[in-house]
Amino acid sequence: MIGLAGELFVVAELLKRDLQISITFGNAKQIDLLAHRMTRQKKRAIQSVAG
Repeated sequence: MIGLAGELFVVAELLKRDLQISITFGNAKQIDLLAHRMTRQKKRAIQSVAG
């Protein structure tokens, strides 16, 4: 998958795993997604890899 479609696919899969997801938009973004699980206090930044 390419670009935003791929990111939204990943978001859908993470939502199935009870994570709250924030999508970042913009031309110069450092991260693509921010994942957070309410039962834990950890947040994860997710960067996609094109290849």
